[in-house]
Amino acid sequence: RSLDADGSGGIDEEELYTALRDIRYPNNGDRGGANSKESLGAEEARQLREDVATIMSGVDEDGDGVIEFSEFATAVDNMDDLDQRRFLEELLRGCGVAQG
Repeated sequence: RSLDADGSGGIDEEELYTALRDIRYPNNGDRGGANSKESLGAEEARQLREDVATIMSGVDEDGDGVIEFSEFATAVDNMDDLDQRRFLEELLRGCGVAQG
């Protein structure tokens, strides 16, 4: 699956939210509904929105609400923690994002 669900060439807040939700709560659909925002608990949804906002503010350099590949690559290159970097690279492989 691709993080860029709409094929726009970037990752917007909803796409990032969906990706984080699917990673953190992969069996969310088993809790009585489709794998959607509505089937998350209020605290889970709030935490996801907060994390998305934090990621966007740290990675979306031009503030347009979309993480372009160049912004994403810069963020990965600037990661100091090797474990975080490995986790992110594994996440990207799992989502079908090509690694160069």
